[in-house]
Amino acid sequence: MKLSKSVAFITFSILTLSTATFVVSEFFYEISINKMLDAKYQIDTIIQRGLVREALPTIFFAEILGLSYDKVTNFFTFDERVAEKKILSNNVIKYVNVKKIKPNIIYIDYEVRQPIAVIADFSNRAIDDEAFIFQLAPYFPVMKLPSIYLGINKIDEDLVNERVNLAFHIMKIIEYALLPHDITLEYIDLSRVSHPSYGKREIVVIFEVSCRKHYLRLNVKNYSKDLGNYLSIKDKINDQEWKRVDKVIDMRINKLAYIEELVLEGG
Repeated sequence: MKLSKSVAFITFSILTLSTATFVVSEFFYEISINKMLDAKYQIDTIIQRGLVREALPTIFFAEILGLSYDKVTNFFTFDERVAEKKILSNNVIKYVNVKKIKPNIIYIDYEVRQPIAVIADFSNRAIDDEAFIFQLAPYFPVMKLPSIYLGINKIDEDLVNERVNLAFHIMKIIEYALLPHDITLEYIDLSRVSHPSYGKREIVVIFEVSCRKHYLRLNVKNYSKDLGNYLSIKDKINDQEWKRVDKVIDMRINKLAYIEELVLEGG
């Protein structure tokens, strides 16, 4: 008889606990449903913050996250980590952190990549100081950037890295030279650095000098020295006694600078 009472008590306890659990579950379920249906928890505001103020329009983030007045997104179902992955899928974004702020705000802290040159091999491609290639338009205004021509027709990571590093080294040499305001780097052509014929191997660097161009032909092995020699004689090359025309300056032979004037039609 005592055993029967114990079984009955255990059964009653289980039923009571199950009922309580069901009531609690229903209670929280009802709260969740109410929150999901409550208009104040519908995301309707994006706040953005970055190193550059409004580097990208807010509509960019709204579109990539699928947020709009026509498509209601609930605050509690919005996943911050998923949102970050969506934003980073656009390679113009270097860093992003997404936070939700109750009741209806998405806060986005981000950084965009800054172009330092255009990759001339492909349409609408730029590169940053980390050698990352990304889309230029429509994310950046028209800007005057030097172009780098790698001489490739498809992305070969090893070859790209090798030639980009070479281009960066050339740009560093020019940067350290502190060019005067009337001379700017315009183009670096690396398409012939591995030409089968040794006599045709060269690096071409184009400077804009007082509204004219200097086409500088450099030895692949001694380009640093060639650049230094050019920068030391550039003022003489551009003296008043010279015609104000574009010039090809061949520095490939040691201790010689062969200069050819280019008279272009209409120039």
